[in-house]
Amino acid sequence: MLANNLVFKKVHWAMGLDCCRNCLTGAAPITRENLEYFMSLRLPLYELYGMSESTGPHTISWENNFKIMSCGKVVNGCQTKLDKPDEDGNGEICFWGRHVFMGYLNEPEKTEEALDQQGWLHSGDLGKHDKDNFLFITGRIKGICVVDDNGYPTDELTPEALAFCQQRGVMATKASEIIASKEPAIYKAIQEGIELRPTPMPRGSRNLRYQLTAVSLFPENYGLEFSTEMESNFNKFV
Repeated sequence: MLANNLVFKKVHWAMGLDCCRNCLTGAAPITRENLEYFMSLRLPLYELYGMSESTGPHTISWENNFKIMSCGKVVNGCQTKLDKPDEDGNGEICFWGRHVFMGYLNEPEKTEEALDQQGWLHSGDLGKHDKDNFLFITGRIKGICVVDDNGYPTDELTPEALAFCQQRGVMATKASEIIASKEPAIYKAIQEGIELRPTPMPRGSRNLRYQLTAVSLFPENYGLEFSTEMESNFNKFV
């Protein structure tokens, strides 16, 4: 209590967080170092996890019921299923409940990809539960992100990427085709780009994103872009 009055309250005020009752984090991964730092200031960050398609949170942590690096437990009235788990218990995280959306407007094919016949929403994220039913995010099924000129994800390869692939005997026209067949020539080129990157990888960068474009694939250009903003487990895709 003395330390709180003499030190922590002043620190909270200096950070502009003196009126915060609960601090929550979500939408992107956060490192253990950051969580431990705020815990040392008596400002625990409670992680939550969900999607726009689930109207926000599906799992949540709260005071006296959280574990560091976990996204918490499922919200009351909802259910979580881990689809096709591996030997370590990692499976695709699926949501069920009244909070799950009915589908994408005028996009039946996209809706069928997201919702199965039993009403489970497939997140595309990999996760597992511990013995206390806390959810931990462990990776991402879709490991390659292709973006258009505006920065929005697209499955279609750019003309430059198509030419690059064709030079290596790969006739794929979509990123999903490359992922499905795990084209050795393309994955080798990406790996070479990583190894030739002149600057060290950021801390905690087992979760990475790279853009599949001609610039990013040419090793001599060192054009591979790294990000920890997506939960795609890099080690599973190279």
